[in-house]
Amino acid sequence: MPDFLTRNLTVKVLALLVALFLWAVVNGQREELRQIDVPLVLPELADSLTYLEHPGESVSVTFRAPAGRLFWFRLAPPVLAPVFSLSVTDTTQTVTVRQDFLDLPRQFEGSVLDFTPDFLRVRIGEMGELELPVLVEVGRSPLPPWRLRAQPRALPGRVTVRGPLEILEHMRNRRVHTEPLDLQGLEGIVVLEAELINPNPRLEISPERVEVEVLLENTAAEAGDLDLPVGAP
Repeated sequence: MPDFLTRNLTVKVLALLVALFLWAVVNGQREELRQIDVPLVLPELADSLTYLEHPGESVSVTFRAPAGRLFWFRLAPPVLAPVFSLSVTDTTQTVTVRQDFLDLPRQFEGSVLDFTPDFLRVRIGEMGELELPVLVEVGRSPLPPWRLRAQPRALPGRVTVRGPLEILEHMRNRRVHTEPLDLQGLEGIVVLEAELINPNPRLEISPERVEVEVLLENTAAEAGDLDLPVGAP
């Protein structure tokens, strides 16, 4: 190794460390504009309430701050907790996004320039329950000589549907359908399991699956019972 590289090596290393430190300090004080998607934290509602109109998952916030201060967002990401009425209303609440909704790290020093969107739309409704009958849907019919003796029966025959009251109102006098059943290749008395079709993603059905009792009869056997022996009067 050449002498000029090893001469005063300690001094050179210290000088390099000081230069790196000064660069980090200067770079950390340089202000930056940064747009960050800040998660929304909504108040938890009672079991009897639900969000009919949800404001979304996040808000885009534009910050101006020294780069070193923005570094703290990696350790303690900011969140936005909007404040609004938790009562049931027929109309949508429009909530203007404000800086005091932001939960920022204590070490953050900078300014908030903009929110996108700058307002949130929220509507809260009541939850309810409804008991509805189950209708078994038949897809492919049984193969001859087998046929259905009666309409397949669901066990249980009624299920509980839970969801927003305004959706349940449209469900009254309706039935919950099963997925279409494939009866080909089945014989005699059969018990199947069928999944219920949820008519609306906002609803919960309990139970989600039912047993279905299928009664099949052999038409060939019935026809054979009617055959008379040769020579009978």
